[in-house]
Amino acid sequence: MTDIFSFMYDKYHLPDKPKLFESFSGIGCQRIAFDRLGIDYEMVGISEIDKYALQSYMAIHGDTKNYGSICDIKGKDLPQIDVFTYSFPCTDLSKAGKQKGLNDTRSGLVYEVLRILQELKVEGRLPNVLIMENVVDLVQTKFIRQFQQIQLELEQLGYTNYTQTLNAKNYGVVQNRDRVFMVSILGEYSYEFPRPIILNKCLNDYLVDDPELNTYLSEKMIACMYSPKAEKYSRAKAFEGGITDGNSIARAITTRVNSMRPTDNFIKTEKGIRRLTLIECWRLMGISDNDFYKVREVTGKIQMYKQAGNGIVVDVFMAIIKNLI
Repeated sequence: MTDIFSFMYDKYHLPDKPKLFESFSGIGCQRIAFDRLGIDYEMVGISEIDKYALQSYMAIHGDTKNYGSICDIKGKDLPQIDVFTYSFPCTDLSKAGKQKGLNDTRSGLVYEVLRILQELKVEGRLPNVLIMENVVDLVQTKFIRQFQQIQLELEQLGYTNYTQTLNAKNYGVVQNRDRVFMVSILGEYSYEFPRPIILNKCLNDYLVDDPELNTYLSEKMIACMYSPKAEKYSRAKAFEGGITDGNSIARAITTRVNSMRPTDNFIKTEKGIRRLTLIECWRLMGISDNDFYKVREVTGKIQMYKQAGNGIVVDVFMAIIKNLI
């Protein structure tokens, strides 16, 4: 949590040509943010085990040293790092999952990050900045104590933690996507999260002109969506998706937690109700069409929907990094 005395601390600024390491890298949305900001940085490595995410990552960024599973990385194996990002799996935190928590689960891989940091402290090479991202469930009643324990361990390593929930719609992207971020700075430094900006785009800015016909729902499917049984099922599954039009300024589409699947998000157009296309999902994550087409050459459609859902909205991460430079 934010230290009430942080106003007494100096602001931290990244060094010239910071060294970046992405754990749980996915397709590298954090790195895309660095690129888009025009920062001169050194990419020292990533940690990722999903072969499809890796081939997408390399298609966007080129060959990058992959240290493999976070469980196999030793502190002594890593180079000096300035910015260490860890968007660890939300599988066991999200309402879309079984919410088993951080113990003995995929979400519990965050403890491997803590182990690595403890080993790096012995080496005298702790990263200057850590940036975490996850679903908001992490800071809610069910898991808050586990999260506070993680914060305490970071403080014992010498970090000052700053935590805040940010929504993509407040940072220039037409998507109602809440995520919690924690910026941890080695030493007693202050950090201020970016302030919201006015959303001056609408959903139509992200839509393709000629969507595939198979994205449109039949009358039977639409009737099923509006049936009492479907509404009851949606509430039971904490379904956050909905139908929206694309015309209003500041109209943000709401997506299901950690998902950008075509079955979760619907829009109403002149021709009826349809699912979002793949490129529309990637655009709503702040990813350029150029990077989308690079990935489409090597990765299948189903995996690309998954990768969009697992990613970080680039514009949000850009805003976070801006306040470090």
